[in-house]
Amino acid sequence: MNASFLIIFLVMNFIVGISFAGDEFNSLEYADSIKSKDTFTFKKILQELDGKKESLSQKELDYLHFLESYMTAYSGNLEDGISGYKAVYKNSKHEDLKVRSAASIVNLYGLMRDFENGYSWVLELQKKIQNSSGKIKHIGLVALAIFLNQVGEYESGLSYAEGVIDDAPDPRNLCFALNLSIEAKFELKKDVSEEALSKLIEVCDKEKEFVASSMAFIWEANNLIGKSEFERAKSKLQASLELVNNTHYPPAISEHYSLTALIHMHEGEYSKAVESANKSLDVAKNLGNTRPTVSAFRTLYQVAELQGKPDEALFYYKKFAEADRAYIDEVKAKQLAIQQAKHDAIERANQIALLDKENSLLKTEARLTKQEQQNDRLFMAFLMLVILLVVLWAYKNRRLHLQMRQQAQTDDLTGIANRHHFTQMAESALKYHQKSAQPLSFIIFDLDLFKRINDTYGHQVGDWALKAAVAACQSVCRQQDIIGRMGGEEFGLVLPGCSLNKAMEIAEACRKAIAAIDTRPSGEKFQITASFGVSDSTVCGYVFDSLYGCADKALYHSKEQGRNRVYRYEEDLNLKMDLRPQ
Repeated sequence: MNASFLIIFLVMNFIVGISFAGDEFNSLEYADSIKSKDTFTFKKILQELDGKKESLSQKELDYLHFLESYMTAYSGNLEDGISGYKAVYKNSKHEDLKVRSAASIVNLYGLMRDFENGYSWVLELQKKIQNSSGKIKHIGLVALAIFLNQVGEYESGLSYAEGVIDDAPDPRNLCFALNLSIEAKFELKKDVSEEALSKLIEVCDKEKEFVASSMAFIWEANNLIGKSEFERAKSKLQASLELVNNTHYPPAISEHYSLTALIHMHEGEYSKAVESANKSLDVAKNLGNTRPTVSAFRTLYQVAELQGKPDEALFYYKKFAEADRAYIDEVKAKQLAIQQAKHDAIERANQIALLDKENSLLKTEARLTKQEQQNDRLFMAFLMLVILLVVLWAYKNRRLHLQMRQQAQTDDLTGIANRHHFTQMAESALKYHQKSAQPLSFIIFDLDLFKRINDTYGHQVGDWALKAAVAACQSVCRQQDIIGRMGGEEFGLVLPGCSLNKAMEIAEACRKAIAAIDTRPSGEKFQITASFGVSDSTVCGYVFDSLYGCADKALYHSKEQGRNRVYRYEEDLNLKMDLRPQ
């Protein structure tokens, strides 16, 4: 889960001494110090100062507008809050207020999930903090780390957080920086020592930032679960339950219960696992698409499967698949938004560079008019140079666009279509085949017990297995067949112009090819198998969601019947024989 939201408004609550004179400034500074602790008095002071605007200096007015923008955003009107901060940033000549305003704008755009505009202000804040130092610089760096962690740019977020830590910040900034640093390392699968987690808890507890310190227990439990040290993880979660509940912070509470449910399942305490998973879902019901929700539904379906309850397992598997798909789609949406923002920034820089070149050209033309033939030759040479630069710029820009498009459409690990692009190609193929009344089949397959491979041999071997399975299927598929990664260890195949019987043959060939994979090149020797579900447009129609759902039911039946099998979907699901193995 992303813990960055927990310090969005906390960062905006920093107090920074600014040298003004007069009682009005004392009131402004006092209001700044209590704005998150005593909102009633805070608002009253602002109302009194609003009636004295004519007596305030410009710097004091800027400070007042800054605090008014905070009050607007804190009361829930984020867009007007951003507008207020932008006005302070534009009009104030005080650099500290500019940095604080830019940091607040970045945080609010992150809170609104407007990542494209947020990233444009990230660039602005990066420039501003270059000339800052001390607490003001730390505020800017923490704001950058929060935003970059939110959008999945964890390497950059880690770099900014560690920049604060290395600069000997005040305890509160150190608490936030440690929190963001460990969050980034956790997401990047980097080792986090128990000493680092203990330091985070110690520093944040002293500052009474209990939400931040509670996250340390959750991350520590996550690390222990990843090492299969379930007893130690259970002990950490039990010890931190009261602390986490007392934060009243839903993301942390939901994550805590989802991890507890996972441990109970591994220990065979199925009723406790179900109870904890349902608590996690209840807490997270208003949080949107979160990782704890995906984990809780996965636990519920696995518990039902272990208890031999196929109907209940199918119900929760569908819930898990929907939640997992929604979570992955949201992550992809963030990545696309950031890629678009980066592309726009490059475009603006290129446009400015081109305008500079054009301006230089105009000045050169004015001088060349005085030099007739010789100057004409110089002008032509210069013009050709400019044209060449424009062509090179256009070519480079086009390559960048194609590269970004390829990245947005391709699964990084396997090199095949990602879920979003695969779905688009499938829908396009369905429209064409429906118009021409041609059959189209769909195959979905899932590597059996893939988590066991990861847990036993490590994620590097697991990644090797995924790529090997894709290569095995590609070796037996037709040239026109489309393969894509649906998420995790699940893949899909669209078979244009293919009947159900032919699709079953291809699925069986893929199953055999996967089962025949020699895993020794990975450095480990183990068996890879996959379960398949097949559907076609004749039975399920020319709607992708319908084809997907039919194939998914057949896939579930394959798993239920013992895995490493191929089943097809037919209309009468009440007849077990209609889900026929190849």
